[in-house]
Amino acid sequence: MAAITDVMETYDASAIKEDISSVIFNLDPENTPALSNAGRRDVQNTLYQWQVESLPTSTFTNKHIEGAKILEVDAELDAGTATTLLNNYTQISWRNATVSGTLQSVSQHAKSQEMAHQMALRSKQLKIDIEKTILSHNPAIVGASGTARQTESLPHMVGRLGTAGSAWASSDTSIHIDTSGGTLTVVATSATGAHTDSTTAAGSLAPMTEALFMGVANGIWDNGGELDTVLCNGAIKREISDFGGRGASQIIVSPETVANNVTLVQTDFGDCKVMMDRHMRVTSGVDVGFVDWDYLNVAFLRPFTSQVLAKQGDADVTNLLCEWGVMMSNVQAFGWMFDVNSTYA
Repeated sequence: MAAITDVMETYDASAIKEDISSVIFNLDPENTPALSNAGRRDVQNTLYQWQVESLPTSTFTNKHIEGAKILEVDAELDAGTATTLLNNYTQISWRNATVSGTLQSVSQHAKSQEMAHQMALRSKQLKIDIEKTILSHNPAIVGASGTARQTESLPHMVGRLGTAGSAWASSDTSIHIDTSGGTLTVVATSATGAHTDSTTAAGSLAPMTEALFMGVANGIWDNGGELDTVLCNGAIKREISDFGGRGASQIIVSPETVANNVTLVQTDFGDCKVMMDRHMRVTSGVDVGFVDWDYLNVAFLRPFTSQVLAKQGDADVTNLLCEWGVMMSNVQAFGWMFDVNSTYA
């Protein structure tokens, strides 16, 4: 079909207003399950401490004769139970934005002000920084003049306080996965000690299985903990969705829907929520964390604070800062799997 001669078309116009969405879509991963679900504690020092304790050992032979004298000899006195003092350090984390005076003044699509937009981005970035730090293998660094303090991460703390081994046992709260060869993760024995990541080839690492999952659940229960949530990446989530118990479930879906999504694993040791976290630590294998949120806190010496810094020429600078640390109240409420095959089988 021929076009009419001399018709003005959109191709000839130079002042058409752009159609820009009023929403700027941000596809960067911003979910922070550990930071969002952990409790909060305010602290007053860069070194903060807390006490933990376990129940005294019980017995099945606690019997006495009728009419016996109570505490007839000193040997019958029950020993006192002392608490254990744990500690960690806060670290300073910040992100900032610098915006020229002109950009602050001009009118833009979908933005009321450039600095506000930039600080919203920095806020998400800082929260992800903290999430990754909580789930890292970082040891504690005491800090000194010219040396930044560093908080001990959750996996580092669980690994050193739990009982680690090459295979799971009922006394373990920290678990390593057996492989066909290579070197497994070596957890630290002190808060400031190094956590040595596995050197085993990723393909040689054992995958997540229902038996391993239930083994950790069993261990947490044996230790007196309550199973609550498992944190995992996408591949491990798919493995959990393939657990055998899924086949016996009855669900109603539409003919156009494929349903294969497990968000709760019901075990003999309690119900366990399954929560995906994009920021689980990956080396040659991936971490899988079993977390009871009642025993995990983020300690804040200084909460998130916006600071307007000195002007840099014709530009404004705003800094978003917090001083924070990890606080795990009791290791018996946690389990951690290192060196799990990170590829969905």
